[in-house]
Amino acid sequence: MSKHVSNATEHNRLNGGVLVIGDNSFELPFIKRTRKQISQHHKLDFSRAVYAMNDEGLKEVVHLNPHITHLDLGRCDKITDVGTVCLHGLKNLKYLNLYGCYELTDISHIMRLTFLTRLNLSGMNDVSSSALRELSKLTRLQQLHLSDNDKVDDEVIKSISQLQRLTHLNLSLLFGRISNDGLYCVAAMPVLTHLNLYCCTNITADIFSRFGQGLQVLILQNERKLMKDLYCHIHNIGTLQVVGGIRPIEFDDGSGDDSDDESVPIFSREEWHDLKDRGVKIDNDYINFPMTM
Repeated sequence: MSKHVSNATEHNRLNGGVLVIGDNSFELPFIKRTRKQISQHHKLDFSRAVYAMNDEGLKEVVHLNPHITHLDLGRCDKITDVGTVCLHGLKNLKYLNLYGCYELTDISHIMRLTFLTRLNLSGMNDVSSSALRELSKLTRLQQLHLSDNDKVDDEVIKSISQLQRLTHLNLSLLFGRISNDGLYCVAAMPVLTHLNLYCCTNITADIFSRFGQGLQVLILQNERKLMKDLYCHIHNIGTLQVVGGIRPIEFDDGSGDDSDDESVPIFSREEWHDLKDRGVKIDNDYINFPMTM
């Protein structure tokens, strides 16, 4: 790792028990101290070391500390399938973030991490649909992020809906690749509490009537037709977070102005107040639930 030099100025620091590694930590004279810190901490975050971390670096990290439980490699796009071969040695790993590791095509080594509870594969467009369907075998998963993934389709969704412990599912930015057909199975997931469907443009509002009382947070895009139809189907949902739009969410003021602006959802005044009375939170801000530790 001492070969991987960067001009970055970040230093290693602890954040909530996680050791956050900066790019310059791999420079002399810091490399010796960094190796020691890696060997002593079981929760490691390399998302601030994206210029330094690569296949050889990852192999050395696993060699230094095979007892890692938390590994954040978000945006480390120099890591390839060659590097991730070593991950199967992390028998205690529970948290793995590979968001933005665009060079990865093979997740077979991840499938051997049977203690994983939180996994982020967002943006990994070269992993096949058949490989993603195998994620149903990671039966301890509680949080799964598959945002902005070209290979996620209804068959993948049906497969991962078998994950009986899953509470958080992020399917945002899948556009027309998934439909109600896949979400029927998601609605039956027994402990699902958070569902992100932002920019899933091929779904219709009636699917949400199938979700039970357990769904606490639903995130959708700000799209007029979906919002108008949604009122009749969200009586079991605790919080609705609506993302996007050029104006705040508003109700129909009775003026008769039937705007053609597809980005503005309009509820009737009665619907608006009914939602408020039932405690349904409607928020314009994009809140993408994180991978909690």
